[in-house]
Amino acid sequence: MACRRHGGAGRSQMTGPFGGWDVVASNLHVQADQPSQLLRDGQRAALFALADRLPQNGVLIADEVGMGKTRIAACLTNAVVSAGGRVAVLIPPGLGFQWQREFRAVGQGNVPSILRSYGAYREIWSEKPSKKPWFREPILLASHAFLNWRLGINSAQWRWEQLRAMRSIWKNLRPAEDEDARVACAAGDICAYLKAQASAPGGEQIARIAEALFEHSPAKDYGDPTQYEVTGPMRGHLEQAICLGLGQFDLVIIDEAHKGRATESKLSVLIDRLWLGENARRVGLTATPVELDSNQWLQTLCRIGVCEEEHAVLNGKIERYQHSVGALRSCWRTNAGARDTYVEAAHDFQTGLSQYALRRDKRSDPMVQTFASRTGESHDAYRRLHEINIDVMRLPIEWRQAVCAAEALSFTASGTDDLTTKRLRLTIGNGHGIASQLDQVMHYYEDDSKQDEADEEIATHLAGIAPLQSLDGMPKRQQRTKWWYEKLQRVSNAKQNGGIFNHPAILSAVKTIEEEVSKEEKVLVFGRYTRPMRALVALLNARAMLRALETGTPWPQAKLPDGDDDDARLALRAAWHQFGNVEALNEEEVDRQLGEQFKHYENIHRRLRAHLFERISEGLVANEGRERALLDKAREDGSDAIVVASLVRAISEMMEGENADDCIACAKAFRDLVAAVQASEDPDQDTSKEQDAEDKGAITPPQIESLWLQLKTRLSEEYGTTRGGHARLMYGGTKHETRRLLQAAFNRPQSNPKVLVAQSVVGREGLNLHEACRIVVLLHPEWNPGVVEQQIGRVDRMGSRWEREMERFNGAPSEAPRIEIRPIVFSGTYDEHNWQVLQKRWDSLRAQLHGIVVPTRERATATDAEHEIIRALDESAPNFSPEKEALS
Repeated sequence: MACRRHGGAGRSQMTGPFGGWDVVASNLHVQADQPSQLLRDGQRAALFALADRLPQNGVLIADEVGMGKTRIAACLTNAVVSAGGRVAVLIPPGLGFQWQREFRAVGQGNVPSILRSYGAYREIWSEKPSKKPWFREPILLASHAFLNWRLGINSAQWRWEQLRAMRSIWKNLRPAEDEDARVACAAGDICAYLKAQASAPGGEQIARIAEALFEHSPAKDYGDPTQYEVTGPMRGHLEQAICLGLGQFDLVIIDEAHKGRATESKLSVLIDRLWLGENARRVGLTATPVELDSNQWLQTLCRIGVCEEEHAVLNGKIERYQHSVGALRSCWRTNAGARDTYVEAAHDFQTGLSQYALRRDKRSDPMVQTFASRTGESHDAYRRLHEINIDVMRLPIEWRQAVCAAEALSFTASGTDDLTTKRLRLTIGNGHGIASQLDQVMHYYEDDSKQDEADEEIATHLAGIAPLQSLDGMPKRQQRTKWWYEKLQRVSNAKQNGGIFNHPAILSAVKTIEEEVSKEEKVLVFGRYTRPMRALVALLNARAMLRALETGTPWPQAKLPDGDDDDARLALRAAWHQFGNVEALNEEEVDRQLGEQFKHYENIHRRLRAHLFERISEGLVANEGRERALLDKAREDGSDAIVVASLVRAISEMMEGENADDCIACAKAFRDLVAAVQASEDPDQDTSKEQDAEDKGAITPPQIESLWLQLKTRLSEEYGTTRGGHARLMYGGTKHETRRLLQAAFNRPQSNPKVLVAQSVVGREGLNLHEACRIVVLLHPEWNPGVVEQQIGRVDRMGSRWEREMERFNGAPSEAPRIEIRPIVFSGTYDEHNWQVLQKRWDSLRAQLHGIVVPTRERATATDAEHEIIRALDESAPNFSPEKEALS
């Protein structure tokens, strides 16, 4: 295959020589001073603070979840590129489209899609003339998992031979006869680039790197695929060679910098492999630089390049502060000495870390300040933690036995090595309580695989889980474990009395959710295992359908699903009896009622369809060429009744509760639908990048044809069947385009779903679910307070429903709107103890990150004198806010 050579252009042909950090600082000042809607005051202050710090060292941007860290990082990237520098942004897979949008917002509209694999890396060395080599791109987006390759004896040759190809060119040797053409092209371009860099002033660094790669190993090792296995001696050399092809960077931004903290993690290795300029800086972004223990501060600071000598100094200040917080908790009311020690330690802690850490938290949020002013409560009280308690003694006997079995398993599962009990041990080791243990017996290995990976990582950190022991000599323990496990299975899987649909945690969640939905609230639920989460969704939909049939409210379903064991049918039978009906459900009658009411539902759609295209067209603005072209394609396909019906249903659901005659509302619903549905199979692709920022109409007919085919497929998959969408599930197997559709619909106040049930590992990052929701239910409460912060952060963000309600609020202080957190806890069991431990860990995290040393629950009963003590402690708490710094 012929390939296009890109040549060995030096850096000056890409971005020009890097002007240095003083120039970057000047650029940051210019951006911060510009009148613009892009930045809030706190973000402007952060840019000024970055300008002060980056000339000396790297920085950790540790803003609380939802306060706009990515926008700050995009502005910083802009400042570095404008100074002639290059930036690498390392992000978790799945967040690429969000970063692309932030870059577009600040004027960087040509950033390549996220680099996720070596296959994508070599793809640019092809016959297509439109792509530049990576080392010519001023901005690189790369996945945390970019170096996560599996190589060995059976790997395709092109996957491991780039190092050998580069060595041949560098040393002027004959290339291998069977060398892959794209690998040869890549090696030629990269080596030409490296030689140009090595011959330039200051090129000694790359000369040393090349010598280490190409001179120190026997020649035969370069052609041996086994040398490139994960622990192989040549693996690091190959990773280094491929990263050299990305070019030299002046700034590395690490998003979610708390992930993969271990030095051997793929993210840590990637950071080490990148080729950095002599004065390069690292900037980390994370809302949770510390989650479980204070030593994580040092791991996170290491990410931004803090040296080992400084570690020792900082470690002393971090530990002293942590100890002072622990000592103060039990005696803050009475021990003045402990308070003085805390104040001094807090000052040292802030002084030590302030050069490296910036954190805007809710203390500086204008709406949180408004809440504190109007209610007279502390700023953290805008969040309300209210447990959903389950009284075990009031449960039916079979569920009391199940709780006993779950408690017993926490003891008997230790030390066994079969897969089931290992899962139980991880569940218990992670500190998850009774609800998680009850649901462990319904674990689906395929659906729950992503959650399993997260559990393994956390459990290893928490407990240092040792290799599993042999069962030899422990048959009795194994038998006890099996007996209790089977006891748990019998209850959870029993079809009589509703089985899983009468699970006490599910019923408690249903009661709370329905109470909130009846007040026109939306509810976000987090769980861990898909089976109980599916059951919760099915039961909520079944109960909502029965209510709709009783009240004559239209329901988007013409008949019950086929199959006697379908979850929807089983849930419907359980719901029927939960409503107090003794006799069996007449499912034929339900089918008849569904069919009758569905005619009314179809009539609504028929009326909407009659003028839908005209109303959408009237509501679109002049430069929305993409939307207009897609609307025309929909008109052309008007003969396809299924496609048009799916489109009408989608628009109808997006507009639920709005005036169907409103052209602006119709156009907005269509626009939101297109933006969500257009998501590609690649979750990191920016769905708007084919539109120029100033000319949204610039889109070609082939692009329109492709988008319309994509839109039709998504409409058919998502809206082609008629089932109630009152509650929906999002888990590891949910397609990324479906996730965006769910996000768009959940963020519209009146449309379904009213309830979104999300698997923790999937829903806690990368999704903004705040526009219509302020309530979070924790079906399986987490052990890690950092994870809980991420979950709450889905609804506690800038522009949230809570902010809008608080802005309009004019009632009694006790009635002020709040972010509601509702964990499900089995009272009187280990669950309750576990929840108390989580709260203590959460208190520790808040003390370090939020400046809250006296927990909210203790403030409510404080006397006036104690409130004065609290005020003094709050004022002395560490505060890394750039806004406070700007005022001082």
